[in-house]
Amino acid sequence: MLHVTAELPLRGLAVVCADNDVETARRTGVNPGVEKGRSAAEALRCGVAYPEGIEGSDWADALREWGDKGPHRLRMEIMRHARPVFASGN
Repeated sequence: MLHVTAELPLRGLAVVCADNDVETARRTGVNPGVEKGRSAAEALRCGVAYPEGIEGSDWADALREWGDKGPHRLRMEIMRHARPVFASGN
């Protein structure tokens, strides 16, 4: 993810949408989705969002598990973590 952040001229609200690899974290003590998402968000100086409180690990799983209200809840969860980015590299 980090090599992509160097090429993105961002301005406005931004959020990195990461996986939440809870099963991997249970086995290894490391959550690669969240860690890489946080690293990319730090490089972009924006927010990071990842699905929490679901059985799966990604946003597609969250949509499926949340049912009919999934699309609205997904937007709300992601936008809750969006942060303003004023120029690339800021």
